Amino acid sequence: MRRTLLAGSTWLLLCAPLLAQSLGTITGAVKDSTGAVVPGATVTVVNKGTNATRTTSSNEVGLYDFPALAPGLYTVKTELDGFKTTTRDLELQVQQTARAGQLIQIVEQSL
Repeated sequence: MRRTLLAGSTWLLLCAPLLAQSLGTITGAVKDSTGAVVPGATVTVVNKGTNATRTTSSNEVGLYDFPALAPGLYTVKTELDGFKTTTRDLELQVQQTARAGQLIQIVEQSL
């Protein structure tokens, strides 16, 4: 009994970090067409394989972060009233931090 408990505890301690190491992060900065940061934009990521969706807002300096995402293909959508909605597809690899901010910008709508 004691040996089984010890083996089970050891297995949990050794395997738990391995599960966490398979996840990745999508992060970036939302900017307008002039390169100025845009706070308060809604940023949504959708896993194309599972349709799992997560949403956040860019912070006061335009940054956003989606930690602990499963590897796979994602669509990143950025929205804010008064601006054109932008989308970008990217592939997230195991343990990767994908920096999508340089490629995702909110573009002002033409009048």
